[in-house]
Formats: sequence, C-alpha cells, structure tokens
Amino acid sequence: ERYQREQAWTWEHQALIRARPVAGSVRVGEAFCRLREEILGRPRELATLRGEVEEMREKMREELGPRDGDFQPKQSPGGIVDIEFLVQFAVLAHCASHPQIGRFTDVIRICEELGRAGLIAIGDAQALAEAYRELRALVHQRFLRGEEAAVVFDSAAVQSLIARLQAQLSA
Repeated sequence: ERYQREQAWTWEHQALIRARPVAGSVRVGEAFCRLREEILGRPRELATLRGEVEEMREKMREELGPRDGDFQPKQSPGGIVDIEFLVQFAVLAHCASHPQIGRFTDVIRICEELGRAGLIAIGDAQALAEAYRELRALVHQRFLRGEEAAVVFDSAAVQSLIARLQAQLSA
C-alpha cells in the first residue's frame, strides 16, 4: 500500500487498471480493491500524466515495435497497445471525477464506461472497442495458425481516432 501511494510510477498505476484479485484471501482481495480504487481515483495533473504515458509508450515502441515497416497488431501505431494506453490515460486522468470508469479491468468495458460517462462520444467508444476486438482477433487467429505477427490492417482510422480522443481527454 505504501509503495503504491508514495513511490509507484505512472506505468505501475497504468498496470493497476488491469489488476484484479483472482485467488487467495477474500480479506486481502477486498483490501486490494479498496487500494486500487483509491489510487485510480486520485486527481492528476493532465499535462504531466499525458507526458508520462506518452513517454512510456514511446519507449515500448522503440524496444518492441516493428523494424520492417509491417503492421503488427500489438505494437504498431494504431494497434492494441496504443488503444490500451489511451484507455489507461483516460482512467488515470478522469477517474477522480468519474469513478465508474475505474470499475472494470478490461478495455472493452472501460471504453463503454467512458462513453456512458460522457467523456467520449458513444460512437467513438464503440469504434475504439470494435477496433480493439478486431485487432485482438487478428492476434489470436494468427497465433493459433502459427503465423507471423505482421498483418494487413488499415490503422489510419484508428490512429486518427486515438489522436482525436487523446486531445479531447487531455483538455
């Protein structure tokens, strides 16, 4: 608890969004959920948060991104990780004033909550969730077939949506 409250980095709070108890003591699980709610619900300075999230995403892209120019569903611009980082930014940025967006741990339901909370348009929430579903399906299908990670996917619309929503959520 002390580490999360006093020393954890922004990327660790991003990871906390996806975290949930799955086994063990009910008492410990409940304590974890209270701490998670507290940490996610902290007010944050938007410009600082956006800079930290973008910096971590850029580091990941440099280390894990495609080197050959092919589109990889997870790491390429407009891919899974870009959507996840946008959603994580939204939760950390706005959970203090809209606690319902921190309730779920999965991207799809968080997108739905962002729309319901009025933080983004319902249509944008649906488009973001659908792009995420499509990209995840591509990854799973290719993995099950033993195929390479690169795919043909027009990510321009997703990249544009992410950029527009990032600006909207940062205002």
